[in-house]
Amino acid sequence: MTKAACVKRSGLWSIPARTMTLACLLVFMAQMATTVYLPSLPTVMRELAMSRRATELSISIFVIGAALPVLFWGAAADRFGRRAPLTLSLFLFIGCSGLLALCSNGTQLLALRALQGVGAGGAAIIARIIVRDNWSGDELARRLSVLSIAFITALGGGQFIGGLLSQYSHWQMGFVLMGATGLAILALMA
Repeated sequence: MTKAACVKRSGLWSIPARTMTLACLLVFMAQMATTVYLPSLPTVMRELAMSRRATELSISIFVIGAALPVLFWGAAADRFGRRAPLTLSLFLFIGCSGLLALCSNGTQLLALRALQGVGAGGAAIIARIIVRDNWSGDELARRLSVLSIAFITALGGGQFIGGLLSQYSHWQMGFVLMGATGLAILALMA
């Protein structure tokens, strides 16, 4: 799709609307993977017999996992197109989320959170690349502002949802929700 074709078409579910919806969901998903988990930390620490430090490390290791391979994901998106690396990052994210929902020890949790971060980081950076591909100038600035709103919404919304899940369900349901979000995004891409 050319940049001009994307910008010219309009409507409720036009290509630009679908593109921005996809990009916002990707950014929201990646950030929510950090915040939805936060309210469950005390429960995770108790159930997996982890120290407070190791439990808190599960947050840091996710963020590091998301940040370190950014150049890899960008290069892969340039070399292979946007869809294949995005799909790979989503499969990694969904797979790790599913395994985290079944996680039974601290070592598994830390390893899977790092890999989940790699998948989330890939999805988030490719979302920004897709927006940059399709818009420029003032319109690009507006679209990136919308992505920032999705990011910020996930900060509070993820903690709120995580708190509800932590109170009324099992701590692993947050990972089920993350996996379901990734699957919904894959369906939107089809």
